Amino acid sequence: LFQHLAEQKLAHARRALENGDLQALADAVHPLKSSSGGIGAHAMFELASRLELLSLRGEREPLPQLLAELEAAYSRVKPSLATARASVAP
Repeated sequence: LFQHLAEQKLAHARRALENGDLQALADAVHPLKSSSGGIGAHAMFELASRLELLSLRGEREPLPQLLAELEAAYSRVKPSLATARASVAP
């Protein structure tokens, strides 16, 4: 469930940033912040929190780098998700 949500919301965040829609960017990363915190993906939580805050403040300059860092953090978490899913599969 987290993997599907993360991939969907990261894609929405990327489109929002490309379109200059900071509210849509904040809306996309908000659920990532909550769910990544819930599974212990602390780097993702921190990055999503910063992205949401800066988007809502209208601070555009750091957003591309932060989104790239969030995408990279997800790439590091993704293999663990597959391992965890395999360990609980019937």
